Amino acid sequence: MIRAITPVAALLFGTAILLTGQGLQGTLIPVRATLENFSTISIGLMGASYFLGFTYGCWKGAALIRGVGYLPR
Repeated sequence: MIRAITPVAALLFGTAILLTGQGLQGTLIPVRATLENFSTISIGLMGASYFLGFTYGCWKGAALIRGVGYLPR
């Protein structure tokens, strides 16, 4: 098992760091917005627009990468 994970250990570690940062940011933004007296609607819109942008990026990301020439058609 270790021999299978060793070649991709850096990739897995980097992914873990990115996911941890995203999770902390997803918690920090609503807490900070509450402290800054944002309305509940605007906090909800910020969270929803993040995931809307993430979904759009997943949807259009392959076409962008394909346009650069890294993915086969």
